[in-house]
Amino acid sequence: MYLTYEEYANWGGTLDAPEYNLAELEARLIIDRYTFGRLKNEAAEDIPEAVKFCMFKLIEYAREQQELFASPTMGDGESAMNAGISSQSNDGVSISYNVLSASEIYAAKKAETQELMGKYLQGVTNSLGQELTFRGMYLNE
Repeated sequence: MYLTYEEYANWGGTLDAPEYNLAELEARLIIDRYTFGRLKNEAAEDIPEAVKFCMFKLIEYAREQQELFASPTMGDGESAMNAGISSQSNDGVSISYNVLSASEIYAAKKAETQELMGKYLQGVTNSLGQELTFRGMYLNE
């Protein structure tokens, strides 16, 4: 576990413990993929602060996405259905919606994840001095 529930809650996280455990696992798997598993053998006290913050951001991003799709209204009271409207006429009652395909949603999520990884993990090293996002191999790998 790269980010404990207590750390998550202290930073303002709002998930309860069971929900957090699932979200933490998903975020950890994402980080392991982007860091080529260079954190798997780290002791809890050796996890860099940047990794913990990246975990927090990934969990919060996933939570916000779930709330957006599950909620009938958005935060400002606007209907989530209306958020996807591209055009609307009144008298003839014609509404056109913005519809994203599954591949567009996947590409957007992947781009957001890559942005988070680059923003928080670029140049960060593990206890062995290995840069987490280095795409090559170190001698002891």
